[in-house]
Amino acid sequence: MRTIMTAFLLLASIPLFATPSTLVNIPSTDIQPTGVWHLGTDIFVPKSGDTSIPTIVDAGLTYGVTPRLEVGVDAVSGFANKQLVVWGNAKYLVLDAAQSPVPVAVGLYNAGPLKGANQQLAYAVGSYTTKVGPRVTFGGYLGKKDVIAGGVSNHANGYLAGVDYTIKKVWLGVDYLSGKNAVGAVSYGVGFNFTDKAGVIVGYNHFNTSAVANTVNVQYDINF
Repeated sequence: MRTIMTAFLLLASIPLFATPSTLVNIPSTDIQPTGVWHLGTDIFVPKSGDTSIPTIVDAGLTYGVTPRLEVGVDAVSGFANKQLVVWGNAKYLVLDAAQSPVPVAVGLYNAGPLKGANQQLAYAVGSYTTKVGPRVTFGGYLGKKDVIAGGVSNHANGYLAGVDYTIKKVWLGVDYLSGKNAVGAVSYGVGFNFTDKAGVIVGYNHFNTSAVANTVNVQYDINF
């Protein structure tokens, strides 16, 4: 990635998330249980028939450090230039459900040593579980303009929102990041828990700008 524009085209052509605990794509207020490892494998397949846009594979490992803190690292492969990107993430639960009807978490993700790929997305997010069942999530984010906007947009920050609902072993979710940039999108997902420790989500990402290819994604998650 020799220039900012090249980095933008490579990173913005598909959705990339060094994933903390999320809904479909936005960070949630959930924290990985203390002492438990989480292995997540996300595959993003461009819906476009353009074969020059690669399929991306994101393998991530997250660990619950304390009841309020989780940290993780992701290795992302599939770039046209065969480059492997490593990103880190961390999330801290400021208020939990015992302290407030609206749990609040702050965090950082897509942060790494590669200058042209260091999106460095900081966020604050809160959630509220309604009496009828669905949980509503809302918050804001701020990223590095030269990376996520690539010099073609002024949208390096915005808001995020989502709704998710679990019915026995089935999970339904939709979320949204504002902004015409490498991460702004509306995403839909349907999940199924095979066991208490393993599950899969099938989703679709529709980006806010035509510069980014929409994708179908499959996420497999396991705790151990």
